[in-house]
Amino acid sequence: MAKNNFSKVQKEQYDKLPEKAKKDVDDGYGVVVCDLESQTTICKFNMDKRCITDEQVEVLAEIFLPEIIEFYKDEKNLKMFEEWKKRQDKKAK
Repeated sequence: MAKNNFSKVQKEQYDKLPEKAKKDVDDGYGVVVCDLESQTTICKFNMDKRCITDEQVEVLAEIFLPEIIEFYKDEKNLKMFEEWKKRQDKKAK
């Protein structure tokens, strides 16, 4: 989102953001500015984007990786995955 496309509210809020949040906005990551007292959203940046930060990827990996490893320890699940993969490869051709 180009800064020259910001609404008046976005411009005001962007100037108040910490440098890390400004960088996230500038890099195209979604950022939501909220008023915690009234529990309302003041403005949003880059919400049409679907990119997440490296830190968010790491948190998700920590959550899902143990379950994924456990899933593939089961021969039945591994076989189902291999069959799915073959079907996907056929579709791609």
